[in-house]
Amino acid sequence: MSLKVGIVVGVVIAVLFVGVLALGGSDGEGSAAEETEQDGGILGRLRDRAGDPSLVALDAVDRPCAANTTGLLQFTGCTLTVTSDDSGIRILKLSPVSGTFRVVAPAPEGDVEKPFEDDASVAVGEGVTEVDLTCREVIATCQAQIVNS
Repeated sequence: MSLKVGIVVGVVIAVLFVGVLALGGSDGEGSAAEETEQDGGILGRLRDRAGDPSLVALDAVDRPCAANTTGLLQFTGCTLTVTSDDSGIRILKLSPVSGTFRVVAPAPEGDVEKPFEDDASVAVGEGVTEVDLTCREVIATCQAQIVNS
């Protein structure tokens, strides 16, 4: 009986291996994220089929450093609190307006430092997620815009 199970498991592994090769698996260089960006990896194909997660709604973000009601933030240091009742993944996207700032958030994005010309994206799930922003400028404050559309 165990010989039959071993043969079946071997055949399944062989079929999966051939399937990955036929679909154009990795060339062994770079990360899964790089392959996703190049649409060459399996993560890229899965993202194409599932679609990107939607952006966090502005009213789901507690913004103690809000400069106005449209999502503009002005800070030297600030903690945003994102609350979600939805079980899906949402993306909190911050677009720098001025200054260089550091974003500290839970995985998968983790501790990220972005220069002002780059957007910062943080994945948030169900419940409460805290996102810390720290301005890297010595004298001035930073500004960032929450992108929600």
